[in-house]
Parts: sequence; C-alpha cells; structure tokens
Amino acid sequence: MLGDLKRFPAGRYPDMKVENIRLKIEGQELGGKEGVKHTRRRKPDAAGSSHVHGGQSVASTLASAQSKALQDTNFKASDLAELARWCESPHPYALAPSKAAGKSSQLSANVVSILLQEGKHALEQRLEAQGLKLGDVVVSEGRDHLHINLNYLEMDSCLGTSKGLWAPDSNDKKLIAKAARYFDDFNAQKLPELAPLTKMKSKDSLGVMRELLRDAPGLVIGEGHNSTSSKRELINNMKSLKASGVTTLFMEHLCAESHDKALNNYLSAPKGSPMPARLKNYLDLQSQGHQAPEELHTKYNFTTLVEAAKHAGLRVVSLDTTSTYMAPEKAEIKRAQAMNYYAAEKIRLSKPEGKWVAFVGATHATSCDGVPGLAELHGVRSLVIDDLGLKSRATVDINVKNYGGKLNPDVRLSYKV
Repeated sequence: MLGDLKRFPAGRYPDMKVENIRLKIEGQELGGKEGVKHTRRRKPDAAGSSHVHGGQSVASTLASAQSKALQDTNFKASDLAELARWCESPHPYALAPSKAAGKSSQLSANVVSILLQEGKHALEQRLEAQGLKLGDVVVSEGRDHLHINLNYLEMDSCLGTSKGLWAPDSNDKKLIAKAARYFDDFNAQKLPELAPLTKMKSKDSLGVMRELLRDAPGLVIGEGHNSTSSKRELINNMKSLKASGVTTLFMEHLCAESHDKALNNYLSAPKGSPMPARLKNYLDLQSQGHQAPEELHTKYNFTTLVEAAKHAGLRVVSLDTTSTYMAPEKAEIKRAQAMNYYAAEKIRLSKPEGKWVAFVGATHATSCDGVPGLAELHGVRSLVIDDLGLKSRATVDINVKNYGGKLNPDVRLSYKV
C-alpha cells in the first residue's frame, strides 16, 4: 500500500517497473537468490544541500536573508486575509512523487500517474471507512500532485504513523519568525498586569463567568482536554452566556484550512441540520483521544460543545491552523508560541460584535513556560475549570498560583465528576 512507503531518496528511475521503483525509493534493493531486501543509505540529494554553489555568493545569500528578515518585521496582520497568508497552509499535505524523489530523479509520467492513483485510491478507501468523501479533503489535483487539507491528527487516523509519500507542508518558518517577534514586542512593552481579584460573589459557574465578563470584552476558559466539567459548564451555560452578550466562541483544535468550510456550513444551516461528517468526525476524534473509554458516551464533549454553540446562536471561530497544530515531534517549533500568536491575532482581527469566550487548553489560557497566554495578550481574565474537586458543587479559588506547577489563572472552578 502506498501509505506504507517511505519518501523517495534521490535516484534515476526512467525504465524500471513500479514495484522495483517502490523498493528503490524506500532506499532498498533486492539482493541474493532469496530476494531478501537490504537497506542501504543513500547520499543526500544535491538539491537539498545547504552549500552555496556557482554564482551565488555569500554576500547575496546574506542580502537575501536580510531582506527576508525585514519582511518579518511586520508581525501584526492588517486583516484576517493577511493573517491567513502568514499562518495557514494552502495544502497541509501533498502527494507529489517527482518532488519527493528529488530534482536529480527522473520518474516517467506513467510512473507518477500510477503512484498518484494508488495514493488517491488508498486515501479514498480510508476516508470512506470514516464516512467521508475524497472531495471533502482535496484542495487541488493535477498530473503531478494531489493536495489535501487534513491536519496531522487526521492523517494519523487515516494512514497511521507511516505516511509513505505524503509530505506535510513545511512552510511554517514565516509563522515561527513572526510569532517570535510578536512576543518580543509584547514582552518589551511591560504592560501592567490586571489587579488581583478581591473576591468572587458567585459560587456557580455561570455567575463566575458573568462576573469575569462584566467589565471585559472577553474571557479565556482553560481546561485539561480530558476534563468533563469544563465542557459541561460551558455547554449548560451557553444560552445564558448568549443572553449576557456573548456572541462568539473561539476554539482550540479547529484548524482554519481543514475545518472552517464545514464549520461555517454547519453554523449557517437551518436549525436541526446535522453536523457535516467532515466536522463531526474530527470533533469525535478529539473526544476519543482525550477521554477515557467509559466517558466516550458522555453528552459533554467537543462535538456537543459545538452543537450547543450553534443552538444558542453563537458564532464559533477556529483558533488553530495546520501549522500551529503541528505534530508534537517537531520539537524545534514551540506549539504554545505559534498557537498563542495566531489565536491572539485571530481574536483581535475577528472583531466580535459582542463579548467573546475563548475555550483552550489551560496552558494557552494563561502564561506558561515564559509564553504569555491569551488572557495576558488580550488583557482579560482567565478561568480554569477542572475535574479535581472534592465535591460535585464547584469549589471556587481566586488568584491561583502555581496551578499544575506552572500556571497562575485568575479563577479556578473544581468539580468532582
């Protein structure tokens, strides 16, 4: 199956049969009478070398780097379209055999066509097993490529951890550079922190949310993603929050390129319309990944949260892209920094007509490991809701310090579930 192949190393394969090409591009060759596979290392493709060749001087390389650095000095987008150009990928994953093979390779058009068709068919089968159509995820298709908008979690669900020739878009350097400058600028401003809370009159979640929203444009609610209480309290209070002036729910996990189309179609559909499979499958996947097996049938999960927001008449806005929602193994990229930058700018540029609530992981809600949280970035309060209480009624703590060993939320609501 194509989904089990490794990416092409460099090589020339003009006349070989497709099966032998598969072995070559995996860095393997058949040896001996038994046909035993042997793996050997291949030299890096010259196209991937970092050396300066020919007429490209060191000076021109430095000039190019300086020019690029100047472009990154602008880290605050003028509108949502510009933010999308900086942070969203036009094709999160690509199947492009010739590109994967390297510039020194020569795959025939017939071989490219066969590999594309096999990859397309394999993906289509996996999607159909999940109730999805290929058209739900294809961004573009040509004679030499197939581009899709699945994020890394969805790709793992479809093809497993070995993606074969499927390659993620690696054009995230601009996002990383801008995020770094954004936080350098924010920290340099040394803005005064909000004054500590003196007390909370309310003892229930709705009252606490209303108090924290009273003199602020928004509220950041943080959770552990396996928490039930956080989703339950937000779902049960959704209509009351709308009545209190909340118009927009910003959500982590939803990636703009992958889910916005299905999300917006769902929100604009008549009342009672089913959630599109593209959106429901992903939200169910999130719930399955974060909840224990015995909790999977609870009515308080990511899917029912979006349903409740629609029923209450709230707008739901994605706070991730496929680049900010990067695979955790990409250690050189700080998820918190990338996501918090994009999310903070998305909230600013969306300009909600009324008040807003951002629902994110607790480590994005307030400062964590030196990265300012969304609450600090927008000058609003942070509320963490968890399942760690000793009784079913809420325990309310204010001006919390060292929560989870590193967080300082304004308020914590704890429930026993």
